[in-house]
Amino acid sequence: MDLDEAIGKHIEWKTTLRSAIAKQASVDTATIRSDSCCDLGIWLHGEGAARHRGKAGFIRVLDTHAEFHRRAGEVADTINAKNYELAETMLDARSDFGAASIAVAAAILGLLKET
Repeated sequence: MDLDEAIGKHIEWKTTLRSAIAKQASVDTATIRSDSCCDLGIWLHGEGAARHRGKAGFIRVLDTHAEFHRRAGEVADTINAKNYELAETMLDARSDFGAASIAVAAAILGLLKET
């Protein structure tokens, strides 16, 4: 698993959600909300768990990654409810989504240092 790439892909979620807002397009909330559908999630629940289970850094990534997807799912629900103005504010750096995005990136960096 390329953890550096995983950070970038999770940062891209903000762009993906902003694009949906701009296009006023519906998004797949079930997939967005699931922490086991993206490449990092598949790794975390599979090979990553087998190799790093019990490491504090791994547990931190697992927890922050799940929270990130919960928050992204909230934004997705708001987009699908056509409340685009609120959805845009939910992507702000000071929002719950913004905090979750920063937290998952920091946790991944921490795991990189442990490995």
